[in-house]
Amino acid sequence: PSVSTPRRVVSTTPLQALTLLNNPFCVRCAERLAERSMRACGGDRPAAIRAAFRRVLLREPTAAEFDRAHRFAERFGLRGVCRALVNTNEFLYVP
Repeated sequence: PSVSTPRRVVSTTPLQALTLLNNPFCVRCAERLAERSMRACGGDRPAAIRAAFRRVLLREPTAAEFDRAHRFAERFGLRGVCRALVNTNEFLYVP
């Protein structure tokens, strides 16, 4: 970071990913995102999943993404889906 360069090499390591996944701040952000999405959608989980995708990734989920997220939410809740969304490369890195 101390060297000026027009482009940096992406160097995500497993420790970085685990730190973000388990970081209390990231966990709280995911919880708030899940709560806000559920409130906005009147408790409708499928609609809340789509709302979370729009808030985090600024796009609708693909059919495959929605299917995986819906199955994941059935097992781990919307908070788990939101936790995964805030840890995606699409959210963390600006191209």
